[in-house]
Amino acid sequence: MMAESPEGTAEVERSAAERLTFFTDAVAAIALTLLAIELPVPEGFSPAELWQSVGENSYEYLAFAISFVVIAAHWSTHHDLFRWVVRVDDGLRRLNFWWLLTIVLVPFVSKLLSEPGGPGGDEPDTSLPVRFAAYAAVQVMANVVFQLMVRRMAAHHLVRPDTPEAVLSRIRRGAIVLGTSFAVSIPLFFVWDRAWLVWIILPTLNHLWHRIRRARTGRR
Repeated sequence: MMAESPEGTAEVERSAAERLTFFTDAVAAIALTLLAIELPVPEGFSPAELWQSVGENSYEYLAFAISFVVIAAHWSTHHDLFRWVVRVDDGLRRLNFWWLLTIVLVPFVSKLLSEPGGPGGDEPDTSLPVRFAAYAAVQVMANVVFQLMVRRMAAHHLVRPDTPEAVLSRIRRGAIVLGTSFAVSIPLFFVWDRAWLVWIILPTLNHLWHRIRRARTGRR
């Protein structure tokens, strides 16, 4: 039997990396779709009744919007990273499946923000901080696993040799900011019922800071 050439081995490894990426993209797309399946449909026979129904279900719609953006943000960082991957090993494959576990959990924990007894309930809900904290904890776990994937790729040379270190650093920093925003919000929920705003504020400030920095660098 003829030994496989280095070019052939590289092609097989690239194909395996692409298959893992395609599979991951499909799972993320399904998770996004599941968010919308149980959205309540507004009811009413007049515009006023329709808008009243929308208002009554506003927390379900808000939870959907937040979770859609969250999954999209996680997938975007994953996409930016895996575009440089040329091969995968067992360790990276396992980490990727752990990351996918956190993604498919998002539709479930999203319900914690909108089920009866949650923020839309008629009676005060003392479990609300725990609900939001559980949601944030899943996102922190996703970020931790993502950081482990980045480290493994760099340590085991799973990315293209010409991958700029600045690119990996940028991807890592962006993911850290997202994970930090969720981590910081967990204790805040027990003293501030709008701590979920941290999920928006920190990534937005980070994005603006980098835009300003790039603009200043460009002028030089």
